[in-house]
Amino acid sequence: MITLHNIIKFWARKPVSLMLSEFPMKAHIVADPFCGSGTTGFAAIIRGVDRVYLSDISSVSVFITSTLLSKSMLSEGIFSRFVDFCNDLEDELYRIKDYKVSYAVWMTELECPKCGYRFEVRKLFSEIRCRNCHSEFPPRYFLFKEKLSRIYVE
Repeated sequence: MITLHNIIKFWARKPVSLMLSEFPMKAHIVADPFCGSGTTGFAAIIRGVDRVYLSDISSVSVFITSTLLSKSMLSEGIFSRFVDFCNDLEDELYRIKDYKVSYAVWMTELECPKCGYRFEVRKLFSEIRCRNCHSEFPPRYFLFKEKLSRIYVE
């Protein structure tokens, strides 16, 4: 089943069922300072929580969450047309020839400020060691470049 909550892809979205299993049977107040796409708020509304406080540093997250969880409801016809439009748009945008892109993997390439050596990293830590000269610096001292590593298709 497609719900409005599932329409927008979000990086760290957790299943609503997981959130519901973690909620006490009768919660009066729920606060989520990192609301993201609103999963916690969505689960709180389903559970019938009295008051829900959501915030996020990302204005996009706040907009998405407030829009998805507002009291105004769409008619089934409008919702269905919106879902069809999103599916058509996704099919058009996420295609390479006859293949549909499932996901893409991006790598971060760093350039050492001391020796100029370039190397890829998967995670950024508070200190990064150059693989060539072994100097350590905080990430802000490195030159960053994002590059597409691979694309997975169906």
